[in-house]
Amino acid sequence: MSPVDRSAIGFPSAAGFERPAADGALPVRVGEVIRGDGEREISAAVPCPRSATAKSLDECVGCERFRGLHLDQPGAPLVQCAHGAEPSAAATALGHGLGASLSEAASTPVGSLPARHFSCVTADVSTELVTALLLAGADNGVPVVDDEGKPIGIVTRADLLRQPQDGLAPRTVADVMTPLAIGLPETTTVAYAAALMAHHGIHQVPIVRTTGEVVGILTSLDILRWLGTRAGYVVFGGDSGATTRT
Repeated sequence: MSPVDRSAIGFPSAAGFERPAADGALPVRVGEVIRGDGEREISAAVPCPRSATAKSLDECVGCERFRGLHLDQPGAPLVQCAHGAEPSAAATALGHGLGASLSEAASTPVGSLPARHFSCVTADVSTELVTALLLAGADNGVPVVDDEGKPIGIVTRADLLRQPQDGLAPRTVADVMTPLAIGLPETTTVAYAAALMAHHGIHQVPIVRTTGEVVGILTSLDILRWLGTRAGYVVFGGDSGATTRT
């Protein structure tokens, strides 16, 4: 699958950005919903440090603390916020170590962890398209949403490999998806999310707004990367904003 086109959500070209300082720079999370007719609905949200919830890019731009749009080194969009960002992972680790990181997990909202880009599909999307989507990205599964963007299931690589009992080849996501039993509010703490995922033996879970729409996908690797960086390690790989999952 091709990367999300930045122009589709109103981002100017790279030449229109300045390089910001690290403090106060918030990542822009781009999500898309792929529908069975081929249409793609793209949205952009920013994790707000004041409310601990995701705000639409329009809401963020209209906030009195907004100070501009920028690009980070890989070329991913950032919002400069006067509210300020968390201290860098290295600085936090040097001052406190892993013990403090584990304590911090009890207060850090999961809405600040997921990668910047994520995809969802509706139940009428073909299994062929979902297979291509999973092969192109690092995720093991894709959330399935209704027409309002609320999660109703998840389709994983295991679902696609599972043979149907009637012997007929599955044609749409609805034929293979697993009904969704778990979704986490974006204000849920990292510690609670980790415990819940371990208890249920799952590796990813949708993050939802208070109104129910998916605003991100939390994976077990997101939590491990968060712990590693908080402990002072430089964690390479995964989606730190440079890799697009669509």
